[in-house]
Amino acid sequence: MKELIEQGFSNLKNESIFELKQNKKNVLVVIADTTSKSFWIAAIQKAHNNTNILWANSEQEADLIIQNRLATGKKLDLVVSELFISGNKAGFDLWNKHAKPLNGKMILTSSLDRLEYIQLFEKKAPQPEYLKEPLVPIECIEAVFSFLQEKTNIYAPKAS
Repeated sequence: MKELIEQGFSNLKNESIFELKQNKKNVLVVIADTTSKSFWIAAIQKAHNNTNILWANSEQEADLIIQNRLATGKKLDLVVSELFISGNKAGFDLWNKHAKPLNGKMILTSSLDRLEYIQLFEKKAPQPEYLKEPLVPIECIEAVFSFLQEKTNIYAPKAS
């Protein structure tokens, strides 16, 4: 897996990566299955090596972390969550509750087909970024990289 991540990461531009490494990012990963923890550590650190990774094993734990960080002014640059945790739509619920305060910086993962995923949101826009399981290392790295370099808020009014 390490070689796959290395190969995939070589496609990203080094100049942009250097700029990103200068500033610390905070990422919350919400997963019930801790066997994927090393995968996410590798993917996030390849996308941005100056990252503080926070972990939650449940929707309730993630909700508390997000609320605490928002209340204390400590930013979260990205939340990565499984769509389903213990049979519940935890990622979906986190998105509905925290999308605006997080400026839409969230990635959901699931084995659902994209159409099934879209139907969960009942055509509401915007929707969080979606990565289909089984996860592809380069897709995860690129998605994380994209969010950690992006400075825009998907909820900001569009210029006319």
